[in-house]
Amino acid sequence: MKKKIFNLIIILVMICMPIIVKADSGLDAFPEQSDSPIGVIVNSVGPAGSIFGELLSSKPGSENYNSYHIAIVIICLIPLFIATAVYIFKLFKKSKTTLFKLGISLIPTIIYAIFCFLTRLDLILYILILIFYIIIFMIIIKSKIKKKFKSNIEKLKELDKNFNEEKFGKDVFNVYKDIQIAWCNFENSKLEKMISKNMYDKYTKKLEELKNKNQKNIMHDIKFISNKITDLDIDNKVEIITCEMKVECYDYVIDDHEKVVKGKKDKLCKYTYHLVFTKKIKSNQYILAEKKMLKIS
Repeated sequence: MKKKIFNLIIILVMICMPIIVKADSGLDAFPEQSDSPIGVIVNSVGPAGSIFGELLSSKPGSENYNSYHIAIVIICLIPLFIATAVYIFKLFKKSKTTLFKLGISLIPTIIYAIFCFLTRLDLILYILILIFYIIIFMIIIKSKIKKKFKSNIEKLKELDKNFNEEKFGKDVFNVYKDIQIAWCNFENSKLEKMISKNMYDKYTKKLEELKNKNQKNIMHDIKFISNKITDLDIDNKVEIITCEMKVECYDYVIDDHEKVVKGKKDKLCKYTYHLVFTKKIKSNQYILAEKKMLKIS
């Protein structure tokens, strides 16, 4: 919940910053700059609101056409700022400092602010510069991520002669299947050997809750659909592999009278998971370190 709230704050900052910068900077004259960033923001909240007021009340050709034009440009730029932020967040996803990632993601806004404060270029040029910047930035980031992933695959194949993507998919599906069966049978000792400590603590709590309610999760006919490696890293001779796995099965919860209390007994569910597996290079046992549901159909 806290993570969702923080992400919402980040999105709001991303949306508001271009508006605040544009409202503070103006187009026809150099602005009177505040002594502090907080002062700039506080002093520009009013103009930012008035811009949107003019957007609703003015028409092209009127006295307030300039403000109307500014607002239109701002609205067009917001998706570009957000798109750039998303790609930068992907590039720095290994970083634990969210504030650092947020600061980096505001680079386009900072560049836009510099142009607003130091030049009198036409708005269309601002848009072209930003579009060019974002396209180049996206190409660089995609290339960097792809190159790093390919390099790690090659490095892993050198360290682990038995590794190949198809075999990995089958191996981790078997691990996933064994975990689900152990979960359904309340076999904590088996679970402990197949999942990380953090996951084990969560699973034992959930299993205890099911026991207290005299309920049991039933999963059967678990079948593999596909598996795609989305990220790979090697840390101190430990493979850390992130994948997107699709499976299908029957999944429901029954009580001690075998009455279905959650799900449907005859419904075949299709799940898409985000899974992170770890394995020591010389070991044959993959450990599930993270599991998130991405899609249910």
